Amino acid sequence: MLARQELREAVLSKLKENSALKELVGDNIFNSKVTPFEGKNLPGINVVTIRQDANSRSLNVQSFNCTLKVNVEIYVSPITNWTAKADAIAEAVETALMTDAEFTKLFSQTDNYTVEYSMYDQGAHPIVVEILSFSLSYFEEYHVTAEDDLQKTHIDVDVIEPIADPVPGPDERIEFQLEVNHSNE
Repeated sequence: MLARQELREAVLSKLKENSALKELVGDNIFNSKVTPFEGKNLPGINVVTIRQDANSRSLNVQSFNCTLKVNVEIYVSPITNWTAKADAIAEAVETALMTDAEFTKLFSQTDNYTVEYSMYDQGAHPIVVEILSFSLSYFEEYHVTAEDDLQKTHIDVDVIEPIADPVPGPDERIEFQLEVNHSNE
């Protein structure tokens, strides 16, 4: 499973398991690029991973320092006291995620955390969205797998001090040889 998918699913799982969030939003916790809310389903939460950035760490092994931007979108109705409701849900989200040892071990650090608000005033049911954006860093490595048909290894050893005789140092004399036959049998 991709690290970004594992993180997104872990966020969703931790939020769905949290009893405080169950009381605040019921079962209205989703993982969808298409906003699954209508006015009657509020309040609710939607989890999306909107961006992953990766910078190379090595010339040999394909390894990357990655940062994943995870948005937890909190949808509330602006009719009555929406800021208090959205902030109560946000506090429960922050607590559910950032105090959970199983979740926080999935990444090396939180690079950035922002909160912003927006309003969707489309039709009879306007919606206010409080967006919690977490930038989570982690490492990924991709090791090359090569089919190996190596059958024999031969090593010539030119010994330097202390056993070289008569003069220490590389003298192009092969003091001993090693040959290894490789077999899958």
